[in-house]
Amino acid sequence: MKYLHLMPDNFYSNKFYNTIIQNFNLEDHYFLFFTKYRDLKLEDVKLKSNEYDLIPSIRKRPIWNLFFLHKKIRKKMLQADYIFIHYLDIEKAFLIWKFKKKLENKIIWIQWGQDLYSIVSFPQYDHLTNNFMKKISYSSIKIKLENLFKLFFMRIFYLDVVNKIDFISFVTKGDFLLLNQKINIPHNKVITDFCYPNPIDFEKLDQMELKHGKLKYFTRTTSKLILLGNSGDPSNNHIDALILLSKIKNQDFSIVCPLSYGPYPEYIKEVLKIGNQMFKKRFIPLLKFIEGDKYYQILDQIDISIMNHNRQQGFGNIRLLLFLKKKIYMKKQNPIYNHLIGRKVSVLTIEDLIASIEKDENVFDNENDLQMNKQFVLENYNSKKSIDELKTLFTL
Repeated sequence: MKYLHLMPDNFYSNKFYNTIIQNFNLEDHYFLFFTKYRDLKLEDVKLKSNEYDLIPSIRKRPIWNLFFLHKKIRKKMLQADYIFIHYLDIEKAFLIWKFKKKLENKIIWIQWGQDLYSIVSFPQYDHLTNNFMKKISYSSIKIKLENLFKLFFMRIFYLDVVNKIDFISFVTKGDFLLLNQKINIPHNKVITDFCYPNPIDFEKLDQMELKHGKLKYFTRTTSKLILLGNSGDPSNNHIDALILLSKIKNQDFSIVCPLSYGPYPEYIKEVLKIGNQMFKKRFIPLLKFIEGDKYYQILDQIDISIMNHNRQQGFGNIRLLLFLKKKIYMKKQNPIYNHLIGRKVSVLTIEDLIASIEKDENVFDNENDLQMNKQFVLENYNSKKSIDELKTLFTL
């Protein structure tokens, strides 16, 4: 076996697997999908039993089975020339740490976001969101135990794990700089600007729209649509953003809020309560996973997007929004903001949004020519470039 992939059961994994099937020799690759379900949830994928194995969630398997399952995984790791860690969670880090010496094969960690930010000290939550997260953490033994375990994980064996990794792929240079504050990473181990193939084939859908016209997912009841965030993760800071949006004087808008996945059900429930109380029927939560072409239609209908993250998150959504020439408000401290601004991409800040609201300006006005944003995505995140980047990773 040449390439071993340890990756979550996720829609990005779906697209990645399909990309391998269509552009590389599948016999060189073996996949260990870590899934919280009994069956693999990847869609549109034809898997053969000799190409992959399922690794049930550590929370779903009997404790006595852990030793035998890890022994099986470590055997696979020893057989591979390259090991790709797609999302370095505690379990995958533990598997690497268990090897007393650095392996002879090459280990590449492809950083996703949460796997980095669960390690570095970085203020992810704004004031109101932080207050709510403190409230549920005080009452949740599960969250307390998880936080204690993460602290132990970082202090005891994380440094050793990173030292055993040959290359680390970061979405942005800003992410590298954050980790480098904790652990001194040699520059020859660093890969920046790698992005997974987008689960939504925006180039194909764009051509279909040119041919058949735009398809609409919503029937509008207001003149404007706002997209708030990319998921139900509290790092979206929905609560603070909803309070801010309630201060816009002309309330002729609706809010589309993706909440289909996130680690804390209590938080999603709170966002739903506040959104419904403040905006009634104008608050449109997306509570179920939506297929790629349908989600593209949603993003195509919105007028502005508010990405209220302090950390790097939702870059797949942001790339699509740039491609669709949508006005985006982001936090200055978000590494994606600096990544885009450094490449002359037109995005605005949350501070710009606050100033416009205070001055009673129209936050939906779009004075900038956003065609350059679309061109930027076409040049930097097209399918050919994704394949070329993968070829580079496979020959490190």
